Amino acid sequence: KYGNINGVQGKSACGSLGYAIPDGEYAEQVVAVTEGLVSVPLEYVSIPQTQVDYIVEVESIGDPSGIATGSIRISKNPAELVISKYVAEVIKYAGLLKEGIIFQFGSGGIAISAAGFVQTEMQRTGIKAAAGIGGASGFLTEMLANGYIGTFFDPQDFDTKAIESLYFNSRHHEISASAYANPFSANPYVNLLDVAVLSATEVDINFNVNVLTDSYGKLIGAPGGHPDAAAGAEVTIVALPLLRGRLPMLLEKVQTVVTPGETVEILIGVRSQSLFENNSTIGRRIIPAGSMWGYHINGIWQDVYLLALPKVHIEDIYVKPLVSKNTLEVEVTVQNKTAKKT
Repeated sequence: KYGNINGVQGKSACGSLGYAIPDGEYAEQVVAVTEGLVSVPLEYVSIPQTQVDYIVEVESIGDPSGIATGSIRISKNPAELVISKYVAEVIKYAGLLKEGIIFQFGSGGIAISAAGFVQTEMQRTGIKAAAGIGGASGFLTEMLANGYIGTFFDPQDFDTKAIESLYFNSRHHEISASAYANPFSANPYVNLLDVAVLSATEVDINFNVNVLTDSYGKLIGAPGGHPDAAAGAEVTIVALPLLRGRLPMLLEKVQTVVTPGETVEILIGVRSQSLFENNSTIGRRIIPAGSMWGYHINGIWQDVYLLALPKVHIEDIYVKPLVSKNTLEVEVTVQNKTAKKT
């Protein structure tokens, strides 16, 4: 009831308030909206009561399942695992994986899987990272708990495992977005990065990266610290499948540039599945092909039809056989695009 705020306690815990901390520092009026009002000052404080003007208690601030997932895990997608393995090998053979390395791995499946391959190499060599920086996931906080990472500086959390780590692990530190990436500060945390591994929705031939929209321009996410990490890191690796379904992700020009290509050093992706053929227990294919006819067929490869239909037409028919009754149950969906009701 005094106005101290954190994001690691309560039924709707969201983790680090790194992006809200600067708002609390600079806003003319700060209103704390909460469903967890307690009678004693908080032991863990992200935004202190000295910055809060009003407190509003509500029954619920939202659905906790929409705030954080259980845990972001290593990808099981064969294509993504191939890419992740090569990311880890680039880090190794480029001499980046050394004692005291400071790294950031994004929240995507490829980035987390790459962290898994890096951890395997760390186990083999005994190398320890000095620090992890950036958004925290359950897998990275497990690396922290198991001693592969010395300390972690965290402006945002992606799952409940990371939120729990921030609250209970004394080597896991909450930092503000300003401390993380403010270009006007003396030394933002992103400038400490030896390597950043980031994902993308699209990349162009000049390495400009889109992480904000899909191929049709629909907004599907937020940039977070993507451009900041790329600008600060000594080496930035962007990893993605160069085909998703039949749509190319490597373009001549990206329309929505979130991270400029001048801040990206390495692009890793699967250009053709056939490059990674091997004879495994399930056959020679380890990555799904573009079609049943082979790896070389992608995109629109069969006839395309444009159908002109009347305003009132049958859109779909579903026939369900009821064998025991010796009958067929038919469900017909009719589309009516006229002003009249049927």
